[in-house]
Amino acid sequence: GYSMHGQTLGSAAYSMHGQALGSVAYSMPGQTLGSAAYSMPGQTLGSAAYSMPGQTLGSAAYSMPGQTLGSAAYSMHGQTLGSAVYSMPGQTLGSAVYSMPGQTLGSAAYSMHGQTLGSAAYSMHGQTLGSAAYSMHGQTL
Repeated sequence: GYSMHGQTLGSAAYSMHGQALGSVAYSMPGQTLGSAAYSMPGQTLGSAAYSMPGQTLGSAAYSMPGQTLGSAAYSMHGQTLGSAVYSMPGQTLGSAVYSMPGQTLGSAAYSMHGQTLGSAAYSMHGQTLGSAAYSMHGQTL
């Protein structure tokens, strides 16, 4: 289950407010979470840490401004990054690319606007997506 407000969810639980969740916990405020912790403010997190301001993080670091990060670097502004790059404007990037406007992307594509994407698709607006779908508004996915 996925939620913006962080209800107690399953092992791939996602939360905007960062309650202590399962092993793939996701958080916007960025509390110290599990091994695939996600954070918007970008506290130093686990090995798949996600960050909006883009602090230097672990090997799957995520960043909104798009600093040069590790091999799974994520960026909101879509700089050319590593092999699992993430972008908010949705430039055509490498495999496992992420996009906020939600262009049609590769496998493990991520989108803020929730277009129909590949497996492990992520959406902020919670459209029905593939397996491991993620939603900011907490629809049942």
